[in-house]
Amino acid sequence: MAIVLDLDDRGRITIPKEWRKKLSLSRVVAIHTKNSIYLIPVSSDPLKVLKGSFTTNKTTEELKKEALDLALKDLKQGNQRNK
Repeated sequence: MAIVLDLDDRGRITIPKEWRKKLSLSRVVAIHTKNSIYLIPVSSDPLKVLKGSFTTNKTTEELKKEALDLALKDLKQGNQRNK
């Protein structure tokens, strides 16, 4: 389904309530290409979407902490390379 959405005076659009409800939208990723903009739904808890996709003995909180620790480590390494 396609509809035309008008931008308000601040450049914002409103996604129809029916769509937001159907997709359980609270966040989207906006991707700008040469001639287009794509909006991709993002789960409020991306790990929850993966539930059942793989098995692990770690809790969701442990996985989130590991991911954060790895991201911080990568950031520190990137900063050291840029010096």
